[in-house]
Parts: sequence; structure tokens; C-alpha cells
Amino acid sequence: EPPSSHLCAYYIKKENKNIPWITYWSDPWLKDSTREKSFFIKKSIEKSMEKKVVENADKFIFVTEANRQDYIYTYKIENNFFLTVVRRSLTMMIPFVLVGGFACAFINLPFIDYGSELFDGALGTLHSILLFIYNGTFGLFSLALLIVITVSYCIEKNESPDKVAMYVIVALGAYGAQLNIGTSGFNFESLGVKSSFSAIFIALLSCFLYERLKRITAFSLKKYVSGMDVMCANSISSLLPMTFVVGVAVLINLLLHSFFWSEKRTRTVFKSFLCAFCPRS
Repeated sequence: EPPSSHLCAYYIKKENKNIPWITYWSDPWLKDSTREKSFFIKKSIEKSMEKKVVENADKFIFVTEANRQDYIYTYKIENNFFLTVVRRSLTMMIPFVLVGGFACAFINLPFIDYGSELFDGALGTLHSILLFIYNGTFGLFSLALLIVITVSYCIEKNESPDKVAMYVIVALGAYGAQLNIGTSGFNFESLGVKSSFSAIFIALLSCFLYERLKRITAFSLKKYVSGMDVMCANSISSLLPMTFVVGVAVLINLLLHSFFWSEKRTRTVFKSFLCAFCPRS
């Protein structure tokens, strides 16, 4: 009976959480015609079992669209690909956040004055170590988040390791293009926590565009890479898609700067206008 196979897989999953579990639903479980007239106690028990199966499964395969929509509605199955990528990326970032968080907590302990002459020796060295840890984690938080989201995207798409590397390179290029490196607008804080949203947006956008462009024959340069080894072929075929993706990132950056600069200028003119016609008494 199908529910029995689900339960067997559920207990296997409990003992082996790292193994992906793909559930196959040929028919509904609780709403199957053979169970519609079951005793309410039996229905309650089986509903609890079905809920555990759905909550612990990694992927779902449904035979009919009606069955799929019913499970999405009943159990609020997460069916948004991008949200799944971000959620799993943030989960992978937990060690990174904890290490940086502990360092930050110890640096800011209220009862320890690291600058005091009393603690100039060992605690001074400890303070320096904690600062290095903090800057190495939260100081590069957005950069790490960008890479993790890109890898998570590739995992969800079942990409091979050599292709994952190209996705990461493209994402880094796109992210670097909107950091204003080499100009007065660049700030190392842009690599930290404050730019987390930008990292998420650029990572998802670059992965999405790169994946779509690689499917276009004119962009992938397939006729020029035949006979090359896999890594070299992937690199050459990524030239045009990467150029386009990085160009889009630059365009977005320029548009945003233009918008905020225009908004700031408008506010300045408006404020001058008010001061001219509404002078303070």
C-alpha cells in the first residue's frame, strides 16, 4: 500500500537527514476513495502521519495537477523555487553567522575593557583575534551570501560541479560590477551585512539570466567549443552570457544611482523653494 512506503521512507529519512527524499503521489492518501468512510479516529491518525511525511519530504511528484494543488493548499507546500533557494542558503549560512555572532558578543562584553592597561597582554591579543574573526565573517557577509545562494541555486537545478563554478564566477562578476570598486562610491562596508539584500537580488538575477542565456545557441558558442575539454568548453561558452549578465548589473547600478541622485536633487530644490517663499520669522 502506498502510505506504507511513505512511512518506511519517513523513518529512513529520520535516521538519514542528509539523504534527499522524493515522494511519489500516484493517488491522494487521506482523500483516497477507499478511505473516505474510515472511522474518524483512524482518519485523525492517518492525517497526522500524512502531515509528517509531507513536512519531511524534500521533493514531491504528483500524477495529476488537481492532486498537486490539493496538497499545496492543504499543507502549504513551498512551491516557489527562488524562496526555496534563499531559505536553504540562509540555513547553510548558520555556522558563518554563529561564529561571527560569538566574536561580536565577546568583543562587546560590557564588563571587559580590552583597551585598559590591565588587559593589555593576553586579553589585548584575544581582542585582536576576535576582531579578525568578526571582520572575516560579518565583514564579508554579503559576499559569502552571494556565493552560497549561487551554489544553492545550482544544487536545486542539479548542475554538475564544473558548471557550478561558472555560475559562481558570473555571480561574482555581476556583484562586483555594482560595488563601484575603484571609485569614491566604493565602501568596504558594502561587502558586509548592510548589502545582504543586494547580494540576494544579484545572485538570483545573475543565475536566472545566465541559465536562460546558456540555452541560446548564439550565446553559448557551441560550434566553437566542440572538441574542447569540459572545463575549457564551459569557460568559452560562458563568455557572452557572463558579459550580458554583468552588463545588466552595471545598467541596474547606473539606473539606481541616477534615480537616487535625481531624488536628492529634487528634494534640495524643493527645500530651497520652501525657504525662499516661507522664510522663518
